[in-house]
Amino acid sequence: MKWRFLDEATNGLDMSMFPRVIFNVVQSSVRRGLAEDGTRFQIPFQMAKTFGRWHADVEFGPRAITVGRSEWLYGIVCGFDVAKPTMLMAELHDELRMNFSRDVLTLNFGLRHEFTENYILIMSMGHELRSPDQPTAFIGYFGMQLVY
Repeated sequence: MKWRFLDEATNGLDMSMFPRVIFNVVQSSVRRGLAEDGTRFQIPFQMAKTFGRWHADVEFGPRAITVGRSEWLYGIVCGFDVAKPTMLMAELHDELRMNFSRDVLTLNFGLRHEFTENYILIMSMGHELRSPDQPTAFIGYFGMQLVY
């Protein structure tokens, strides 16, 4: 759940935090190499600003991990409204060890489409540009945002 404590309509800038806990329900995903072991707690802070049909968002925050080293998350997303309900986006995202010894940089392209005020489709595909410990990987996600 995202907590927006500043709103662009009244403050000129959106600011929010998005705390989340990520864990594996079944360990078979870890054994097959589809998911990482352990539980993660993230609390990224996000800022967003609209410039006409253009949108800019930045994110920064820590990710604590029960298995392995904790990391910093940060990134920037730029979007362009191609039509009233549809935005095309590009994202540059990095995951960096707390001691700055290793990072994984990813470039994604995606879209956001509002079916209604309450149902928003978000999808993205991209590729890691830099991953020092493993071969770079293809990244993709697909989700439905429910706004209430």
